[in-house]
Amino acid sequence: MTKNIHVPTRLLNTPLMVTVDSVDLILKALTHSLNIQSMFFFNDESISKTMTIERNIAIIPVIGGLTYRGYGWIWDTTYDQIRKNFRQAIGNPEIKTIVFDIDSSGGEAAGVFDLVDEIYSSRKIKPIYAIANEDALSGAYAIASAADKIYLSRTASVGSIGVIAVHVDQSSWDKKLGEKYTTIFAGAHKNDFSQHEPLSESAKEIAKKSINSTYEMFVQTVARNRKMKVDAIKSTEALIYKGQDAVDIGLADKVLSFEQAMEDIISKVTNRGIFMEISELKQGLESFIGDGSKKAEVITMLSDLGFKEANSIESSITQAKGEGEKEGKKEGEKQALSRVSEILELCNLAGMPHIANSLITDSSLSIESARKKIIEAKASQSMETEIRTTVHPLSTGEVNPLLNDAKRRAAKEK
Repeated sequence: MTKNIHVPTRLLNTPLMVTVDSVDLILKALTHSLNIQSMFFFNDESISKTMTIERNIAIIPVIGGLTYRGYGWIWDTTYDQIRKNFRQAIGNPEIKTIVFDIDSSGGEAAGVFDLVDEIYSSRKIKPIYAIANEDALSGAYAIASAADKIYLSRTASVGSIGVIAVHVDQSSWDKKLGEKYTTIFAGAHKNDFSQHEPLSESAKEIAKKSINSTYEMFVQTVARNRKMKVDAIKSTEALIYKGQDAVDIGLADKVLSFEQAMEDIISKVTNRGIFMEISELKQGLESFIGDGSKKAEVITMLSDLGFKEANSIESSITQAKGEGEKEGKKEGEKQALSRVSEILELCNLAGMPHIANSLITDSSLSIESARKKIIEAKASQSMETEIRTTVHPLSTGEVNPLLNDAKRRAAKEK
């Protein structure tokens, strides 16, 4: 069986986004301490790498070593494969959510960032999730980071945000075999990285520059995707994090098994579309609204989120303008519009966007009364005695100022 001689040129003297044990495996194969034939044309038919669809959710596998193209190597999942599956899922109107099922230690740096950028920019089109099942490391983590949220099990690993390259100097082996290679070249750097000579200092500096450049691209990409600071990403120093540790440092969002994660994702998919959290709704609206040319899509999105008549919000705004004009007072129009905006804001903060419709259309309802009704609706929806604060649990832990203000105003009305 003939091996693909193109593989070593893709794996040596070039930036790789893989774990060091994967690099060691490559070196063992290429330096003859491991049967290299076993590394080619390997195919485990028990591992499916085909996209599947379950309850309007596309599940895209990202498994094993990752390459820019297929080379007949054990690394046989390509970025092109992943991209084709992803585009198919994005373009299929029946698919409401996309999930990346990841079990990979990474792969080539070549081609990964373009794929990651495409996934990241598609967040506004459909919700995207990644599940580390069980490894999402290095290049594979770059893909995972492009998702809206990352799940991992208690034993799963994420991270290894670093770049590595290897040069093999086999001049001693050549000498042992009684072989000597002489290169004749033009251009000072043409013979850099030859395996038959020790690595020169100038070639080493060139390699370091390439590694550093790719590393900067890696950390900048993850920082953007995860909304973290670049220094925080660099401070991981390519460490691998498991389970809750990954969540605590910000590289993942929830610790759940694959099955539990899928149940959590499925619970967000309703018969009418996708349930969005307030932050996701805001992100989607900002992306779609633009110059106002996509108003129809925004109205449809609001309808999918549970509004009985999404266009009633638009009607309420129009009605508010009309009332202001009838009164002949410009200030009246501003106040009416302000009322609509403030009620929407209060409902979003309380996590009750679905009741904004009825509050807005009740023109006799004051802002103070609306606050009271929001509090009452929230209390009846939950078994908890207080509305949950919107302050992050890692922040001050103080009671939501909206709740305090609403209670104070409600008490005055009594």
